[in-house]
Amino acid sequence: MFEACGCIITSEQMKLWLTTFFPKLEPFYIDGDNNLLHQLESLGFQVYSKAQFVEIANQFVGEYGANYRHWSVSATASIVYLEADTLKDKWLQAKLFEHQVSLGRGQIFTFDWVRDISDDWLKRLKETHLACNDRIILTQGAWKLLPTEVKVKWILKWLEERVEPIAVLDVNCNNIPKRSEHVIKKHASTFPLASGANCFSAAAGSSLGSSEVIENWLNIEEFFDALKNEGLIKREEISRLTDSRRIRSHDVLVWENAEGSVIHAAYSVTDQILFNKMGQFWFQPWQYVNIDHVLDYAECLTNGGQIHIYRS
Repeated sequence: MFEACGCIITSEQMKLWLTTFFPKLEPFYIDGDNNLLHQLESLGFQVYSKAQFVEIANQFVGEYGANYRHWSVSATASIVYLEADTLKDKWLQAKLFEHQVSLGRGQIFTFDWVRDISDDWLKRLKETHLACNDRIILTQGAWKLLPTEVKVKWILKWLEERVEPIAVLDVNCNNIPKRSEHVIKKHASTFPLASGANCFSAAAGSSLGSSEVIENWLNIEEFFDALKNEGLIKREEISRLTDSRRIRSHDVLVWENAEGSVIHAAYSVTDQILFNKMGQFWFQPWQYVNIDHVLDYAECLTNGGQIHIYRS
C-alpha cells in the first residue's frame, strides 16, 4: 500500500501505473520553428494541428492530455506524435526537447525535482534527456530505464503536486441512505485505476449507491438521466457565496456557469461536506471536501453562474 496526500494507493494500482504512466507514442509540440517541422516531416513523421490531433488521438488526449499539459500549449502549435528515443539524429532530438520547455509541455522536470528522488538518476538523465540548462524531459524510453523503486518515488512525488490538498478525512454519514454511505466510504480518499470516472459519475453514483456508476465516465446527458430516473428534481438554487446553508444531506449539486454550461457536480454527505471528484483523470481521487472549498468552483458564482440543488 502507498499513500499520497492522505489518499490510499493499492499495490495493484501502483503496479498498473508503473506500466501506464507513459504511453509508447508521445506528443511533441512545435510552434514558430518551421525548420524543425520540415526536418521531422522529411523523416516521415506526420505533423498535426491541435484540432487534427484530437481527432486521431482522442483516446490518448482523454487518458494523458493533462499529463502533457495539452490544453495549456498554444492553440497554434503543431504536433508530431512519436517515440522520441527512436530519433537517431541527437541534435534534432535535443532541439525537439528544448522546444517542449519553451511551450510549457508536461513531463518536464527541474534538476532539483529529480534530485529529490535520485541524484544518481539525475546525472544519468542529464546526459541523455537534457531539455535545457536546468531541466530534463522524461520520455517513455527513459521511464523504462528507471528501476522500480525510483519509478514509485517519481509517481508519488508527481501525485503530491496534483492532488487537491483540501480533503476532509472523517465524516459523519448518518444522514444519508446506507447504500450511499457504503459506496462513498469505499471510494473516499482513493484513486481510480485509470482515467474516465468524473465528477458527474461521482455525484450520480453516490446518490444511487452504485460503485459501477462512480467508477465509470458519465456525459452530462447520462448524468441528468440518472438523476431523473432516481426521482431527483431541481429544488433550489445557489447564486451567492452566502447561500450554502440551503444544502442538505443527500443533495446532488450541479454547477452551471453564466453561459449555461454545466461544469461540475458533487454529492452532499452533510450540509457542509461533499463527496467530490475534481476531474476525469486517474490522478484525481475521490475525496470528502468542505463546501467552502468548491462553492465557487471555477469562479462559477463570482461570474454570474449558479449551483442547482437536486433532491427527491
